[in-house]
Amino acid sequence: MKKKILAIIAVLAITLCFAVSTFAAGQRLVDNSHLLSQEDAELFSDTLDELSDELGVDVVIHTTDSFFGKNAEAYADAFYEQNGYGPDGVELVLNMEDGEFWISTAGEGTKAFTDYGIDLCCDEMVPYLQNGDITGAFKCFINTAYNYFLQERDGSPVDHIVYTEPGPVERHIGFKDIIFRVIGAFVVAFLISLAITAGMKRRMKSVASQHNANVYVEGDHINLTKREDRYLYNNIVVVPIPQNNDRNGDGGHPGGSSIHVSAGGMSHGGGGRRF
Repeated sequence: MKKKILAIIAVLAITLCFAVSTFAAGQRLVDNSHLLSQEDAELFSDTLDELSDELGVDVVIHTTDSFFGKNAEAYADAFYEQNGYGPDGVELVLNMEDGEFWISTAGEGTKAFTDYGIDLCCDEMVPYLQNGDITGAFKCFINTAYNYFLQERDGSPVDHIVYTEPGPVERHIGFKDIIFRVIGAFVVAFLISLAITAGMKRRMKSVASQHNANVYVEGDHINLTKREDRYLYNNIVVVPIPQNNDRNGDGGHPGGSSIHVSAGGMSHGGGGRRF
């Protein structure tokens, strides 16, 4: 008798699970937490269906009171895979009990929702959720999804640019550059020496000019009253090396999406936030 009762309970449990799965499968709004009124639920359900049909992807919103022992990422990925959604899409899972939500992406959704784009979307949704404005958060997500897919298809997904540190830049100096620099150095040196000589000459006005060197000769040697080494000038040629400061050049590349493989073997991107 006990075995029959257990068998009946098992059959009922399997039937119930199948019924729940069938009920959720294909539905783009699954409000298991009953956060929306019936009127709002119908409105959001119709909006998600129209948006998904227009874009050719699945845009899904799901609320739950528990992640059932999984983390937010694993739960969101599994729910997307197990409920008949297509290979391209984006899903918002909201757990008000834990104060956490997760955005899971698949296929084209990983291109439209980059890591940077997901962060922006989360930043916009958090204030609504903190204020208990569920409909405001859902509207924000739906509008963001629509814009992100359109921008991705237009070739400009919402993303930021990662810049790598430029390597050393080598400057090759040509023969003409060397000639010009040498001539310039001689001209500068000549002008400096001319100025110094003119200054020295002006300080010697009290000395009469001599037509021979006899005055400096005593016996068989030269009489020098002063000896000094004078450092006239120093010529330094500086060649600047241009730096690559063009932030639109080849040094940058899109940040893109971080992709992981779920327990079900499907590739997903995603990100979330606590609030």
